[in-house]
Amino acid sequence: MQNPENVSVSRLMTDLKNGDDEAARQIWQLYFENIIRLARTRLREVPRAMADEEDAALSILNSFVCGAAAGRFPVLTRS
Repeated sequence: MQNPENVSVSRLMTDLKNGDDEAARQIWQLYFENIIRLARTRLREVPRAMADEEDAALSILNSFVCGAAAGRFPVLTRS
C-alpha cells in the first residue's frame, strides 16, 4: 500500500463505488487502527463482556465500506 499521505481518499471512494476490492482493503488499512483507538476511548467505561473496541471498529468499517460502495455517501469532504 502507498504511504497514507500519498493516498487519494477521493480516488479510493471512486474505485470502491466501481466495485474495486483493493480500494476497500486500502480504506480498512488506512482507518482501522485509528477507529480502534477512538472506540477504545469511547468504550472505556463499558464492561468488556458488552463491548470490544475491535468489534466496534470492524462494524464501523464494514458499514462504511458497504455504504460507500452502494453510493450512500455522495459528498465526502476532508475537514
